Amino acid sequence: MVREIRLTPHYQNVFVKRRKVDTECRVFQEKWTQYYLFTEVNTKPVCLVCNQQVSVLKEYNIRRHYETHHEEKYHHLQGQLRKEKINELLTGLKKQQSAFTRSREVSDAAVKASYLIANELVQASKPFSDGEFVKTCMLKAAEVVYPEKRPAFAYISLSRNTVADRVEDLSGDLGRQMNDKIKSFIAFSVAIDESTDVTDVAQLAIFIRGVDETLTITEEFLELVPMKDTTTANDIFSSLIRVLDKAGVDWSRAVSLATDGAPSMVGRKGRKKVVTQYYENIRSFKLKLSLWETQLSNGDTSHFPCLTAMHVTGLNADLDQYKDKITGLLQEFERRFQIFSEPENEFAFFRSPFTVKASDMPADIQLAM
Repeated sequence: MVREIRLTPHYQNVFVKRRKVDTECRVFQEKWTQYYLFTEVNTKPVCLVCNQQVSVLKEYNIRRHYETHHEEKYHHLQGQLRKEKINELLTGLKKQQSAFTRSREVSDAAVKASYLIANELVQASKPFSDGEFVKTCMLKAAEVVYPEKRPAFAYISLSRNTVADRVEDLSGDLGRQMNDKIKSFIAFSVAIDESTDVTDVAQLAIFIRGVDETLTITEEFLELVPMKDTTTANDIFSSLIRVLDKAGVDWSRAVSLATDGAPSMVGRKGRKKVVTQYYENIRSFKLKLSLWETQLSNGDTSHFPCLTAMHVTGLNADLDQYKDKITGLLQEFERRFQIFSEPENEFAFFRSPFTVKASDMPADIQLAM
């Protein structure tokens, strides 16, 4: 059986009053400064005498605080004397707040300085314990050059543990920035190299090079992976996959992998091929770049679906900036593979000896053609 519960008029009025207290909008009134020696700081009523905050912005609470703690001492101050006392108390409060602000600014500057010095120590390959030596030097210099600012330098924490924490924070921030940059790549390539350090441990260096939607090229060192067991192709491949997955790469945007050609690096990929075949691939890509450069110069976007779509939808694309990117890429390609331009005739003779001119060949093989 369900019984209906009804509130008496007395309890109904109690709930209504409580709701009104919770929802009413209270505003600090200037007259409370004159009557009760209070002011407003960050939307909170603060006593000018003892700097204590009142939790609820209501005149009753403010008046009770004044009458309980300060009325006996300040009730005799009236008229101009009371105004002068209020101004004096307000000035003291502002000075105290500015002192707190300066102290906070000094503290923030000291933390920033410790990060900068920790970064310099790491870039110079110095031990973390050198931070204390650096601080001692700074304090000695401050005593001579600017004695008044010596306490500010003393705030800078450069203990061994602090420097280690700063370096860890910087490393984590750089890692997050790198991951964010990698996520913006529309295409990327990877380069790896394996070598042995002084402790006879194989180290796998992994680099990434990518381009974003603005055709900005970024090339960064990702990680140095110690290969403590074996260095087979499977071991290197597993380490590479683990590092790239941790970086959050989109595998559908991978373009190429560059290695030094060692069997453990390329597996079976580098076998049964000669240098002329690689040169053909390089030459083919250079021709593509030249074609794209010419087409973009003429406003032709046939091989660029995104640019074509922008043109169809009425969006104006500045083709010159994309053409300049292609030109820069072609120049970089020419610079990196300029070594192949010297033996180009020899490559042509090796590839098809009956299609080259004898006059272009060295004298010792001209009669043999």
